[in-house]
Amino acid sequence: MFNPGAIIANMFGMASVAEKSEAEEDALYANTLELERAARMADAQAVDALSRGNLLAGQRRMKGTSLMRSQKVAYAASGVTAEGTPNQALDSSQFFSEYDAQNLQNNAVREAFGFKEVGRKYRAQRDETKRKMEQSRKEAEMALIGHGVSMLGAFL
Repeated sequence: MFNPGAIIANMFGMASVAEKSEAEEDALYANTLELERAARMADAQAVDALSRGNLLAGQRRMKGTSLMRSQKVAYAASGVTAEGTPNQALDSSQFFSEYDAQNLQNNAVREAFGFKEVGRKYRAQRDETKRKMEQSRKEAEMALIGHGVSMLGAFL
């Protein structure tokens, strides 16, 4: 039996489902964009950490080289040859300079790894949000189909 009230109710129901679905999808899409932006920022921070580590390590090596030159000049000025104990002092200075430089680089790698991990987590959240968007879309389609079937029933 033809039921105009049921047809109108289902039309409003369809409009409500479509509006709700669109608003939800817009919010989820905005969330995916923000998560991707955050992931890219974490990637940039990782690159920056490595660059800073290399720069600091290079500066440390230059300081070590400068210290060794100063030691050699001081030894030469005092008439001491760079053999024996003075040579050991120079070797020690070189060793610790390189040790410090390696520590700076290792710390930078650890910091970069942390940023990359943050980026990975943001991307995982983004992917989960995309899955939610797809699920929301499917649920809206099913609701619209349900309202459509109900409308057909109102015509019969």
